[in-house]
Parts: sequence; C-alpha cells; structure tokens
Amino acid sequence: MLTLVQENHQMIDCEFFGVPVAAGTDPAQAVLRIDFFDSTEVTVCIDGSVIEISNAIERALGPAVASHVVGSREGDTTAHHIAAILRTCFDASPDPRSALLRDQVEAVRTVDESVPRIFDIVLAEAPRSDYADGPLPWAVYYCSDEAPLAGEVLVWMLEGRINFVEFPWFTTDMPAELPRPDQLILTSTDEDGVRDVR
Repeated sequence: MLTLVQENHQMIDCEFFGVPVAAGTDPAQAVLRIDFFDSTEVTVCIDGSVIEISNAIERALGPAVASHVVGSREGDTTAHHIAAILRTCFDASPDPRSALLRDQVEAVRTVDESVPRIFDIVLAEAPRSDYADGPLPWAVYYCSDEAPLAGEVLVWMLEGRINFVEFPWFTTDMPAELPRPDQLILTSTDEDGVRDVR
C-alpha cells in the first residue's frame, strides 16, 4: 500500500522530485514529481514517456488524468505560447513602463514548468524595469471554453526582470491547457480604485 500523505502538517506548498540516475538532480528531467499543496491535497505527476503508471499507483491515487509532461521536454512550444500571452498582457497594459517588459519578452531564452502551471523564465540581456519584486500590480484574468472566469495570470518580477509566470485556476479541476491569448480578460484600475474589464 502506498500512502503519500496522511494528516500532513509539515509539507505544505513544497515538492518532491524523483529523477533518473543519469539525469542527476535536474528537475527538468524528472520522472516523478509530487506537489504537496496542503494537508489534504497532493498532485502526483508521472512522465509517461519514461515510466508507466502501475495498477498499484492507480488503485492508490485514482485514474490518471492527462496533463503537461513533467519538466521542460515541451519547452520550445511552451516558450512561444507564454511569450504570446505576455505580449498580449503588456500590449494592453495601461502602465507606460510595460514597454520595457515587451522588450524582455523578446529576450526569453527558455521556459521551464517548475511546478504545475508555474513557469520559470530565463532571459537574455534586456533592459530592466523599475517594477518592485513580486507580482505586477495589475490583473489579467482568463476564460476557458467551459468557464467565463477560469483563472488569472500572475507575472512575477525579480530585480526588474520577468522571473516567472503563474496561472492559478478558479475552477474545480486544474485546466489541461494554458489559456490562448484571445482568452485573456484584461483589467485596469483608475485612481478611485474602480476596476474595469476590457
């Protein structure tokens, strides 16, 4: 019997990577990843191109649900997709400083899904912005074919550069795909704190 978590009060918002011996400890080559969100919810990601999902695992965890592969084996396609999302966000931004962020999008070298729906961004040289560390101060939401409000896009900054992009979801189940640029819902806030959706 495989028990991954029970009355878990220590492993909150953390992850475990299982990797092939030949890959060392590079999480981009992970075969198995276990993400602990709280004491009751655990996500187990298995790279089916490397190992099969056994009957024992399915009995313990339930039937498998198709999702992105573990790590960055689809990184090239994902990088183009995320760059298109970021361009749409920054083109519609009311903040004039976002022009520097557009330049950074053109400098994206690699994108790596470090945990489900969080993508680390590696940039080539590009001008730094004066945004503070943390998420950008304006909101972008997204819809899906099933939900009019499916989640949001959070662009995190570090030392004036795009550090990672997060796609939290509001639906019961994690979306199987990233939003398309045309599914973004762009918002802004005026000086009275009133938010409008464009």
